[in-house]
Amino acid sequence: MEMKIKKIKIIEFEKGKFGEYFFSEGVNIINGGNGSGKSSLIKSIMYCLGYEIKNWSTNFKVNGMIFELNITVNGKEYSLKRFREYFILNNKIMKLLEYREKILKCLNIKLKLSLSKANSEVIPYPTDILMYNYLDQDSSWDGKIFYNNHKNYSMYTKKELEKILPYYLGISNDFINELILKESDLKRKSDSLKQNIEKLEYSQKILNYDEENKISLDINDFEFEIKELEKKLKNIYNEENIIKYKIFDTTKKIQDIDLDIRELEVIYSELKGKNKKMEKFICKTCNSKINQEMFLKKYDIEKDMYSIFSIYELQIKEKEKLVKKLEKCTQENENIKKELFKIENILKTKKENISLKEVIESKSKIEGIKKINEFLNKFKKENNLIQVEIKELSKKIRKEKDKMKILTAEYKNKFNTLLDEINLLFEKIDLEQMKDKFLDFSKMPDTGAAKNLYYMSIYFVYWKLLDESSIIKIPFILDTIIKDEMDISNKKNISKLIEENVLTLENQIIFGYTEKANIVLKNRYNNVIDLASKERVCDKEITEIEEKVLEFVQKKIKELSNEKTK
Repeated sequence: MEMKIKKIKIIEFEKGKFGEYFFSEGVNIINGGNGSGKSSLIKSIMYCLGYEIKNWSTNFKVNGMIFELNITVNGKEYSLKRFREYFILNNKIMKLLEYREKILKCLNIKLKLSLSKANSEVIPYPTDILMYNYLDQDSSWDGKIFYNNHKNYSMYTKKELEKILPYYLGISNDFINELILKESDLKRKSDSLKQNIEKLEYSQKILNYDEENKISLDINDFEFEIKELEKKLKNIYNEENIIKYKIFDTTKKIQDIDLDIRELEVIYSELKGKNKKMEKFICKTCNSKINQEMFLKKYDIEKDMYSIFSIYELQIKEKEKLVKKLEKCTQENENIKKELFKIENILKTKKENISLKEVIESKSKIEGIKKINEFLNKFKKENNLIQVEIKELSKKIRKEKDKMKILTAEYKNKFNTLLDEINLLFEKIDLEQMKDKFLDFSKMPDTGAAKNLYYMSIYFVYWKLLDESSIIKIPFILDTIIKDEMDISNKKNISKLIEENVLTLENQIIFGYTEKANIVLKNRYNNVIDLASKERVCDKEITEIEEKVLEFVQKKIKELSNEKTK
């Protein structure tokens, strides 16, 4: 699978500006000095793809922008838009959880990662699958290689993200993955059986003396039990009244917000139409006149499209929260009803069956223990068979992993050979100490100005391996690999490494560069995006096309909200 980036458009609707940039399939140089916006443009590409950016420029107001990418995957074209937490892929709006499923399906990535704080596995997020192809100008030059520009790598178990690179290189054996998944399924079944066994064993203990259902032999004790149940029933009735009031109150708030939303839509429609000064508007619900000044004062906002849309979006989100609260209250009410039914039946049974108490008690205990023992024996036998199967699978997995070590040796040899080649270029670094550390993403040696040469060299080695052998081809998006702090005593060879090795990779490359750097690129490249001559990334006045994009995004957000509140 191969991804290519064709174009990015950034619409800064708060300022009425936009920027549009096109990319070739080969090398794309984004040229500009410090503060020109090249890093913001590169980060915008990653952000639109779903990457969690650690740090933005303070002047780049992401929440007031719409990002639009045109990409291809194996030649098939996709349109991808992003506004805040919303993604629109080929006109289908979604949030991050659904989007990650779509992008993984597009790239045919079948991989799961284990979470650190839960005994479960999840499919990777966009940040996870893109981290090996992205270089940040700040965070990528310290800490563990590749890891330091990942915002939430600690959410996974240790070294879990290191599964991704071998997967791309084809040394994550599919058969091993199937065995591991099967082993995980069996372990989950075993855990479930163990829980059932524990519950049944607990039931065995309490069956001989169940405070809730037992019938006392002493009449005074029996009457006391009746009173306690009636008291408990009264408390549950009180709980039911409270939750009913919460349901009523929340429903009322939702209705009020629905009214406000409709009023906002009326005002926004009038503003979008002919921009006439209107003193009053007509409510679509009741046909009453809306006092515009009082309504705007209520939300402390100005009469403009952006302000109206912003408060509209807040009201939509508040409605979603209230709908969730209503669902929760409704569920609590159902639980209370079940508890009422249970207690009422217990109370009824105690009153009606006192004369038969000894017979009922004896018979229920015998039948109950008999059933429990049957299930216990069944579950224990089933769990023992599963444990035998898990043990056999574990042996198979170890055997296949041993085979994989042999396959990995080839990559280790390539890794060491590339290190030797780079080592000849630079006198002040010793890459010998990195040899035989393939897939070891440890922190680079702290050697002052030479440290960045270590990072640049190791990044290149992995990019070279990915470029040659990755089953998933993703563009290399590099927010400059020429650092101001880099030791440039051998700038000729630094330039040689960049031009003859990095910029000759076959993958699409989007590369941030400044002419003010001490490293000069001698070759001419077909696509150079020059930001040095621009005041800002978004430098064009918004046209009718961009206004339609904004309306389209607003429409899709509303559709998504309506689906959730149905």
